[in-house]
Amino acid sequence: MLDTLDYVTKGRDLMGKTKSEIIEVLIPVDDPDVPISIDALNFEGDACSLATAEFEKALGKVESKKLKPEFRKKKVKAKRNIQLGN
Repeated sequence: MLDTLDYVTKGRDLMGKTKSEIIEVLIPVDDPDVPISIDALNFEGDACSLATAEFEKALGKVESKKLKPEFRKKKVKAKRNIQLGN
């Protein structure tokens, strides 16, 4: 069983339409041997790496990382101010 925590921000695509950028964190609750998984949805270029960096830092050692086609699709200068907690 996995619990899901979604962090949602709003962005705009090239046509000006609003799209949701989502950070999905999957936490296994019944098997300690299954790693925590972080997925960045609807991000382009290096924005996904920037958006997940604080989660990776908070969770500790990153065992593996897979870059999606969207990472290579378009390089954008990403500026995000993401804050965890209060």
